Amino acid sequence: FGLSFSRVGADFRSLIMPIFVRVSLHSFQLSVREAKHEFHEAMKHFTLTQTIPSFSSSSFPTSGISNFLSPPHSLLSYQPIEILTNALVAAFNDMRSCAPIAMAPEVSKEVERLLQSAVRDIGEYHRIEHETFTQAETQAFNRLCRVVIVDFLPFIEQCLSLLFPEDAVQ
Repeated sequence: FGLSFSRVGADFRSLIMPIFVRVSLHSFQLSVREAKHEFHEAMKHFTLTQTIPSFSSSSFPTSGISNFLSPPHSLLSYQPIEILTNALVAAFNDMRSCAPIAMAPEVSKEVERLLQSAVRDIGEYHRIEHETFTQAETQAFNRLCRVVIVDFLPFIEQCLSLLFPEDAVQ
């Protein structure tokens, strides 16, 4: 469409791009804000006794699913992490079909702020509850932290790297 107008000297594509980026970024920011709120609420009601046993990735068939990125099954063990993962993946999928590289730095900052908030919420949960932890709950909390560090954060990083080149996200 824009190319057709440029043939007659009315190329307005460069004027539309900033508007497109602003609207797309605003939509992503709303999704991230909602994800942050959902995670915060889930952490308010979370108990370590609600966790389900961790899944090993070897217990699931992998044939036919290697063509796309799927979240580690260990994230299913902790409902707040599962909620946050689903919300972020949904936000990334909404942006996936048209993610201008100009959005990369701001998207990266939004994700970083969200992850910092999530880590603060987990730390706050520990600060409030740690004195009443049983041995099993202490182990479950340690597993939660390990899942966040070993599975969740690398998965989110992979998602970002699929949307934008690494040098654009920095």
